[in-house]
Amino acid sequence: MNAPQSRATDSFSAVLRRTRLAAIVRGPDADAALRTVLTLLDEGVSLVEVSLNTADALGVIRRAVAEAGPSAFVGAGTVLTEDDVARAREAGASWIVTPALTESLAASVRVGLPVLAGALTPTEAVAARRAGADAVKLFPASAERPRLPQGSPRSLPGPALRAGRRGGPDRCRAVPRVRRRRGRRRLPAGGRRRARR
Repeated sequence: MNAPQSRATDSFSAVLRRTRLAAIVRGPDADAALRTVLTLLDEGVSLVEVSLNTADALGVIRRAVAEAGPSAFVGAGTVLTEDDVARAREAGASWIVTPALTESLAASVRVGLPVLAGALTPTEAVAARRAGADAVKLFPASAERPRLPQGSPRSLPGPALRAGRRGGPDRCRAVPRVRRRRGRRRLPAGGRRRARR
């Protein structure tokens, strides 16, 4: 079991470096959330996160992995506790997203799940990397909050820091619907996605 998890970590990091994009799905309608996940994967979005505050989030993850296959990068987001990690892993999540430096980071590292950890300051970012996070996202990255100093990721010690943004300006919520291509599906009403440009 350990070897596949190591390969998953390597693949997650490689995909994140290459695409620099992770879609987030959340909402009160589990069926709409599932359709959104499958549509995003079908349209070529490699990393799709299902927030645990989505209706029946674990069921959505389980059904998405069953339909898309175990090689699909379906992750669990808003993961706060060790129990959250265990339940997400059992449902088939192949990576974990934390909104902050919580016990879920260490728990994910222990079981070999790649982690995208939320941090707001350079101190938090360094702590996340030292705790084993595969990547760090700037969270929340709203228009009202100050940005990290230019060049901060390069100036931080330790392994190369890959910083992403989440929870950004309203324009991030205005991404156009995925257009139909060669008979592919549109994003369904009721599902929501947020993506970084």
